[in-house]
Amino acid sequence: MRKGSARAMVGMTVKLLRTERRITRRQLAGLAKLDRNTVGRIERGDGNVGIDVLDTLAQGFGMTTWELMRAVVYYAHTLKYL
Repeated sequence: MRKGSARAMVGMTVKLLRTERRITRRQLAGLAKLDRNTVGRIERGDGNVGIDVLDTLAQGFGMTTWELMRAVVYYAHTLKYL
């Protein structure tokens, strides 16, 4: 995974949102109806994240897909990840 890639930025955001909410990968996987290993791959930037997976992750966080993508852009800029 290279810094600044879309996969890296999505993964970083998922991990930050999850840790801010103090939930485990297992808990997020349950909320998003995904496998725990899938959540781990996404957080590491190893997983190919399609729009359907983004949608289920967003639902797991209790937000819309648009809000999740806005968080990706926010964190990328705030943390100078681009």
